[in-house]
Amino acid sequence: MEQTRRQFLSGVGWTLAAWGVSSLGWPHAYEAVLATPAPRKRALLVGINQYPGRSPLSGCVTDVELQRQLLIHRFGFQISDCVVLTDQQATRSAILDAFTTHLIQSTQPGDVVLVHFSGYGSQLSQQADLAPQPSLVTADEPFTAGEVPQASDLLLETLELLVRSLLSDRVFVVLDTCHRVIDSPLQGNLRPRGLAHATAAQAIAAEQDLLDRLRKEVGNRPDRATWIAAAAPDELAMEARWNGFSAGLLTYALTQSLWQADPTSSLAAQVGRSAAQLGQWMAQQHPKLISPGKSHSSASLATLFLTPTPDSGSDGAIVASEDDGKTLRLWLGGFPAPVLEQYGVGSLLVPTLPGTPPDETKQPLPQLQVLSREGLLAKAKWVLPEGVSAPSLEGLLLQEHVRIVPRNIGLTVALDSRLERIERVDAISALSALPRVTIATNDQSVDCIFGKGLPNDTQVAALPTELPSTVPLATGGYGLFSPNQTTLPNSLGDKGEAVKVAVRRLTLRLQTLQALKLLRLTANAETSQLGIRATLETLAPKPQKILQQVTRLGEAEVPVMEGLPRIPVGSRIQYQIENFGSDPIYTVLLALNSNGSLVTLYIPAAEGSALRSGSTILEIPPGETELLPSAEISFQWLLRNPLGMRETYLICSKAPFTKTTDAIAVQQSAIDAPSLIPLVNPLEVVQSVLQDLHQASAVPGFSSDAYALDVAAWATLGFVYQVA
Repeated sequence: MEQTRRQFLSGVGWTLAAWGVSSLGWPHAYEAVLATPAPRKRALLVGINQYPGRSPLSGCVTDVELQRQLLIHRFGFQISDCVVLTDQQATRSAILDAFTTHLIQSTQPGDVVLVHFSGYGSQLSQQADLAPQPSLVTADEPFTAGEVPQASDLLLETLELLVRSLLSDRVFVVLDTCHRVIDSPLQGNLRPRGLAHATAAQAIAAEQDLLDRLRKEVGNRPDRATWIAAAAPDELAMEARWNGFSAGLLTYALTQSLWQADPTSSLAAQVGRSAAQLGQWMAQQHPKLISPGKSHSSASLATLFLTPTPDSGSDGAIVASEDDGKTLRLWLGGFPAPVLEQYGVGSLLVPTLPGTPPDETKQPLPQLQVLSREGLLAKAKWVLPEGVSAPSLEGLLLQEHVRIVPRNIGLTVALDSRLERIERVDAISALSALPRVTIATNDQSVDCIFGKGLPNDTQVAALPTELPSTVPLATGGYGLFSPNQTTLPNSLGDKGEAVKVAVRRLTLRLQTLQALKLLRLTANAETSQLGIRATLETLAPKPQKILQQVTRLGEAEVPVMEGLPRIPVGSRIQYQIENFGSDPIYTVLLALNSNGSLVTLYIPAAEGSALRSGSTILEIPPGETELLPSAEISFQWLLRNPLGMRETYLICSKAPFTKTTDAIAVQQSAIDAPSLIPLVNPLEVVQSVLQDLHQASAVPGFSSDAYALDVAAWATLGFVYQVA
């Protein structure tokens, strides 16, 4: 993920460019900022959805708001110090004017500066005899008149030189865009942020003129900024659509990670967590951290951002009040996007008290109950214990207390646009007959795609490695695809199979996807009040700790890896689970195997004393550590073909999983040896897990149409990795 500036610049082919303005006033600006003693925090945030004469994007303005709310509420930026340019405001001249007046003329050594751009990226020639170089597409008209089309893009080298002109060594640049383009449409939830200009398009003369000035004035200054790019130079950067909002994959993953971050953690660790989360949505996109001398990447967030951040992470903040304080508006940017889009009415949050986690307070805390949610914003009201008054609203951060998960969550399936009309009619008829399966409309977030594979489909990815000239015609069998168009393993049928026959064949797979969707909604390592640390490790061919998840009461002992971990096929793995809390916990393991089936680890009672009554439920006393599978049993967990992504969830509860045990027991009667058993009823099992967690939480006053889960009663720790 991390590379030197020289490697990054040479990799994307940056060359110098310019903005033809001579009135920057560099010497006077430097004298002014050097005379200012107190460090400040400043941000320039640019997000463009609406482009004149071009297809719009939908998540870039949300990106800007994600960053703005994070900077103000989590990192102590003042509202007046965050300059925001969106849509038609974000012309080339406006961006450069804001950079000059807000940053160059005001930044002093030691100041914290963040520059963020979300929008289209492209490639543009500086001059006719030079190769195209990466650029940021501004909100200007597409082209100016002339024999050679000219675009008002901001060349990346221009931005790099402008950033180098800043005197501070705490400068951070986030680019949620890409410079690769693809002319085949992507389906599902994802849209690329690369835009193709005309082949002969060049930068306008003003952009070329500024190059000479910047080269002379700042070209030799050391580069001290830290850059976070959404993707490698040859990759696509994507934005995603969820129910109620759209956002760039990088921006959402990064800001959500920073909301939850411990102030002592490093920037590299947070980018690593973001890359791992992003990999679940789009395995072909790998964000990059470029930091001078690695000093910023290893420094703590508190050191970099000069922020009196709370001791623990936050899920959001109060951003406004209405009706004389009776109704409050909340920003919920600390939740993972899949959790947030299903976050139910009635969920409870509590204020973060400085220096004191909510679970350690001795007095009842005021609570905020969610009344409604639209995108990342929610309306809430105070629920006050007797004798407790509402706290001050200014700068109030929030943490999750009770999560409401609707029971009627279904699966949304999109139809491949390459299907013929009669195929679509048959698919709609067959899929609509399945319980809680709906066909996606154009503006819906989707869980999977039903369509045809290509001939000789490798079941790896439908995204091409080369830019196609035409959209490939799908002529293979019917199957299921992820929203990023990756073929789901073993889902493709034979050519000639009827649509309705294919849907019947895929019914269990669809139930598994629905079960996995529900399971992901329970993930809460950042908010759980149970004391649990779980580690995925390989035993062979080399003993190694790969991934670790720990609830917020503990500290991680394994460094965060860069992106999704890659474990060699054939490796032997196990999970180590530590209970450092004061009460016993009960754990069930559910995993998505190489065939796309949901499995659980079954061990007969005689071979594992920590397992209850010969089931999958592990009981761990306080202060104890258990292994799954343990060294005392004969079973070895080996990672087998096919290659690809794996998911495992350890669901922990302070109460036994009685209903879950009953649901799994349906298929245990003939099993007499330790094994990973595929679930024939995956949806029933996961619904039983949620019901057990609901009963363990024992939250009063909630209707039967939702699960009410108390963070003091459960923890779900997720492990996602690639078998390579």
